[in-house]
Amino acid sequence: MRSRRCVINVIKVEEKDDEVASESATSEDEEDNSQALPLFILFIVYIALGGLMLATYEPDMDFFKAVYFNFVTLTSIGLGDIVPRSETYMALTIVYIAIGLALTTIAIEIAADTLKKLHYYGRKIENVGNVAIWFGGKKITVKALVKNLGDQFNLPVTVVKDLDLDHFVDCAIKVEEGEIETLRPPPFEPEDVDSVYVDEPSQGL
Repeated sequence: MRSRRCVINVIKVEEKDDEVASESATSEDEEDNSQALPLFILFIVYIALGGLMLATYEPDMDFFKAVYFNFVTLTSIGLGDIVPRSETYMALTIVYIAIGLALTTIAIEIAADTLKKLHYYGRKIENVGNVAIWFGGKKITVKALVKNLGDQFNLPVTVVKDLDLDHFVDCAIKVEEGEIETLRPPPFEPEDVDSVYVDEPSQGL
């Protein structure tokens, strides 16, 4: 009884960890999606305010030239056709550019993740078994990982070999997104079964 209780407790802990990991991944995706638009607006406002600032003390820049300079500088294009000339406010310009580069790096990273999601949106999942997963500096394919997982739990080789990884991953994603409750098969519930007791007299007698 004690060992059985320990096994049940371990299973509960593992299920709780899976739920926490799933909720954490979902919250991170929602957080990235919620930050994309505000960060884009902040980037536009930052460039506009920087344009107003540079136009006040740079003799060769009006507002539009200053906005152009800010954009090509913060996006690391750096054409060099327009450069700041005011030595008095050069330190202020450098600080503005440094903060803007940090902001641009974050914005580009979020935009890249969003574009990657749009690129794969609606596509059918194919060839999952050959996808490489990196763990530190080493990698393993999904097919090999599932095979070793089957060996770990002593599953029949035919069960692992006949597993449709594309369908499995597709269903697993639907579970994480809440479209499917679980991948566990429903419990067996016999129907139309007559219960017969040992001490019950036989109807044939």
